[in-house]
Amino acid sequence: MPEFGIHKYHAFISYAREDKALVDDLYKRLTRWRAPASLLKREGRFGRSPRRLGVYLDRKSQESGGALSSGLREKLEQSAFLIVLCSSASKSPKSWVTREIEHFLKVSSADRIIPVILRDHEDQPLEEVLPGPLLDLGEDAPVGADLLHDGGVVPVTHKIIG
Repeated sequence: MPEFGIHKYHAFISYAREDKALVDDLYKRLTRWRAPASLLKREGRFGRSPRRLGVYLDRKSQESGGALSSGLREKLEQSAFLIVLCSSASKSPKSWVTREIEHFLKVSSADRIIPVILRDHEDQPLEEVLPGPLLDLGEDAPVGADLLHDGGVVPVTHKIIG
């Protein structure tokens, strides 16, 4: 398993532009998080816990279709984890979210993907919000944080620090 030290970013956040307000809040919470002193001494499964999280968030609006830019591919490759905001808006097979997941899976493993589930209502099936590449993983699909049930930020942070 790679350690944090070999990645420029602890996480890359993948999201649909329609979910920008929620993503901005998640980004702020993750980048403001500070590890308690007791955690800094602990060796997690991905290496020593960081004092704070380095998170990449692409704020440029890109048109649907086409390939990922070399810059985005590089950022994905420099990230230890991929946080995917899974919503109705990110579900489209032509979305950037789908392309980012596909590229990340080429250079890393599914256990490094953290889905953050954003359902429109409690009864909405996961199949309506999970992007295709995550559904295709079947039983190997990573377990994520469901914003309807647990707030999301704490489980996301705990998955990143191991």
